[in-house]
Amino acid sequence: MTTPPGSNDTSAARGPGAALRAFLDTLSAPPGRTLLETLEVGVMVFAPDGAILAANAEAGRLVRVPVEAMPRLNLFDPSFRGIHEDGSPFSFDDYPAAVALRTGRPCRDVTFGLLHPAGELIWLRVHAAPLVFDGGSPEAVVVSMTDLSLVKRMEPRLAETGRMEAIGRLAAGAAHDFNNVLTAITGYTELMLATVSPGDPVRSDLEKVRLASERGAAITRHLLSLARKPAAEPGTIELDAELRRLERHLRRVAGDRVRLALEPGAPGALVRVDPVRLEQMLLNLVTNARDALPGGGEVVLRTSRAPGPAADAGAPADAAWVALSVADNGEGMDEATRARAFEPFFTTRAPGRGSGLGLTTVRALVLECGGAVDLDSAPGRGTTVTLRWPARPAAAAASAGGGERRAHAGTVLLVEGEAQIRELLAAALRAQGFQVIESPDGPSALAAARAWDGPIDLIVTDLRMPGMRGTDLAERLRAERPGMRVLLVTGDLDVAEGEGDVPDEATWPVMPKPFTGAEFVRRVREVLAAPAPA
Repeated sequence: MTTPPGSNDTSAARGPGAALRAFLDTLSAPPGRTLLETLEVGVMVFAPDGAILAANAEAGRLVRVPVEAMPRLNLFDPSFRGIHEDGSPFSFDDYPAAVALRTGRPCRDVTFGLLHPAGELIWLRVHAAPLVFDGGSPEAVVVSMTDLSLVKRMEPRLAETGRMEAIGRLAAGAAHDFNNVLTAITGYTELMLATVSPGDPVRSDLEKVRLASERGAAITRHLLSLARKPAAEPGTIELDAELRRLERHLRRVAGDRVRLALEPGAPGALVRVDPVRLEQMLLNLVTNARDALPGGGEVVLRTSRAPGPAADAGAPADAAWVALSVADNGEGMDEATRARAFEPFFTTRAPGRGSGLGLTTVRALVLECGGAVDLDSAPGRGTTVTLRWPARPAAAAASAGGGERRAHAGTVLLVEGEAQIRELLAAALRAQGFQVIESPDGPSALAAARAWDGPIDLIVTDLRMPGMRGTDLAERLRAERPGMRVLLVTGDLDVAEGEGDVPDEATWPVMPKPFTGAEFVRRVREVLAAPAPA
């Protein structure tokens, strides 16, 4: 059996010396005790044989032992085991207190896992300092400790977050070029479709090209959303139509053992929701529902017109709202689980099977879009998550669509480094009555603007160009042409998300690629219709 360090020390055999007794008396008297108990760290004083001479309440809380029971314990009690970070056991000689006693020097910043007799592993940050009186050998050791258990529980999640951030940076680097390619394919396909008659056999092939480019854009969003927040482009959408559009992907997520049923019940109902955000919400909810049905079952997605929830959700409680529910016939949740369902990192799945962020993310995205979310679940009757948004009037969709009206037509300075995209966007603008000045980069755009005698209503510029950023170009032109509006286009995901050094959307509207010519013209009209900058 291992002999505890210091157990044969003569100081331990004769008991505390006079100086140590005076020190302990100070700690037990009201002033010293008050000081000890106000500390936010656990403090314990050990004799060389491991006996506990003093401790505060925080120390008892950390090691899960009442303070009054401390005198009966010993630092080297084999029922309490020390564990290294790699899982190997501490020897008694390696305990921080033992090292400090043996060397006469402090032992600082040790990560110490304490395996409690009840089976709980408690992670502590430990400092140990020897108590030396009158220049002699250490007569005792003071140990302070802080709780590291939460940090240790978070470390795998933080590592996963770092991994996903790295994936996001890698994916975002490729997104710019890929989105430029998709914009060119989609735009030119759209132009060709406009010149082909409905009965032409070529039209079917072009439709397939357009569909493939749209799928390419969707795949890009799916990959990037694994690691980064998608770009938010709130728009007015018909909820039933959007649900049908996502059906194929949702069935793939649900898997073969789960029957996915769609019950659109709100025809024509419009809501203001970013389609990418909606897709992420539904993917999370269907994934949760699938995982609640390990043996198979049914998941039903249902839309309906519904009364509003609480008034603080962003609209009056009696306003017209539209609801989308995701219901499964799984085992359901008990009251305790239901109460914590929206907590970050809370999960009932086995370790490594879930992040505990699914419902948290859904709730944040719904609130971000001005909606609300409800959870209804009980053991034996499954779980239903209902998302609600204020209904939008039909006029909102009409105004957002822009139609084929040529209102707000004017002069546009188009700055785009990719020749194919520049030609495509210029053609789309000219087809709608705009006058277009084309430039491939910032310096040539400055020269073209200065040579232009008439007004320039809008500059559309790629954000990142060799030699000059789009925002720098726009600022210089705005100084020369006050009141000129600006629209930034970009294939960079982080910029589309509003990250980095991009100013706010109100000052610098941003349109992420890819987009069609019609979508581009519609966005141009929206920017021109907005109030002129001060």
